[in-house]
Amino acid sequence: MLRSRSSKAYVAILGWALLLGRALPGLAGDGDGRSLGGGQRVVGCLPSCSEVDGRFLAISSGPRLGSLSRSVQNLQIVVQQGRGSFAMGIFDGDCGAQDGAGDLHWDRGVASFEMSVYADPTQDGVSTFRVLGPILSTDLASNAWSDFDIPRVPEARTLRGVLAYRVELRALDPTLTTVNAFKIRTEGNLSIRQDQQPFGFYASITGLADALIIFPSFPDLGPTTYDGSFDLPFVLSRPQERIEIWDGDFDFGSFDNSDQDTDDETTPPAPFLPAWATPMAMPEMAAPGRPPDDNEAEGIVRSPAIRYLLTTPDGDTFANDNPSGNLEWESFVVAVGRFDSRFTDVEASRLSGGTYRLQVVGADMQNMGFLRLPGDLLCLTPAGAACTPIRPSV
Repeated sequence: MLRSRSSKAYVAILGWALLLGRALPGLAGDGDGRSLGGGQRVVGCLPSCSEVDGRFLAISSGPRLGSLSRSVQNLQIVVQQGRGSFAMGIFDGDCGAQDGAGDLHWDRGVASFEMSVYADPTQDGVSTFRVLGPILSTDLASNAWSDFDIPRVPEARTLRGVLAYRVELRALDPTLTTVNAFKIRTEGNLSIRQDQQPFGFYASITGLADALIIFPSFPDLGPTTYDGSFDLPFVLSRPQERIEIWDGDFDFGSFDNSDQDTDDETTPPAPFLPAWATPMAMPEMAAPGRPPDDNEAEGIVRSPAIRYLLTTPDGDTFANDNPSGNLEWESFVVAVGRFDSRFTDVEASRLSGGTYRLQVVGADMQNMGFLRLPGDLLCLTPAGAACTPIRPSV
């Protein structure tokens, strides 16, 4: 549950703003994030390189926003050795600031965040060798990229000879009610490590300025830059007998009750909570979305009700058609061998090592969901393909 007011009323407000003759901000271009500020070629982005598709990673905080978010998000960058520096950028790294035209974009509330980059050769998330920052969100652009040069330092060298860094984004006051939506891009390969933490993904629209980007023919809500999908590839280094995906706070359901969250058999019952669960998490149960995804609000809803598909390196596809409801974590288990519904959701003939594709479909705007994957989340290239992973360690 992230949306704290009626989405239907929100869309109506956008319409009234036009009728009342408010001056409209200029439309954003179709930026695809292919070049960094210094002209360097972008290798990968999370969750996408587009500046106009509404897809973001996000950190939320505050008791008024029911959410499974943590106040810190770590990401890993791996680059080859070389001379000089490499480039990294963050899109909309501010939280609640205005852009050059005086408009607000993508975030909710006003709060201070800081970003730091550390050399992290052991990828354990605890290195304190800082190579950039801390940079306050007030010094980062709204609805634009802020690009930085990251020095190649020997302190980042891994056992395999490549360089590994940790990007840390942190809310300075987690008690403030806010959502900070952002994207990351880099010359190197970018990932969120499985053993660090879950992550939040979010299709954002917060006001008229955003609506003019998401709906290029606004107030016509037909053509849109966001179709309800997130492409979230991850990598497993070797074949598996069993993989487990955890999804959280998807708010699965439909406003007309045609889809409803059910009690998940493979997730342990109350009082169980995963080790990484935050204080707002509830034990797994039949937990209707608040509000449900699918929502009934025109412009916000993206049908069908939220769900996801998993495609293996061998091309086999498995569907989770009943993910988590409100403020709960549910497991989705794919296993090789004899099927037992108490422990397995779907049976696979094999689970090879390589790149897996997890595609979320039907994710309504303003609904923040969370995932914890069995392998490192990979970046996407500007063309939308999964990045080729660079193995940082033995």
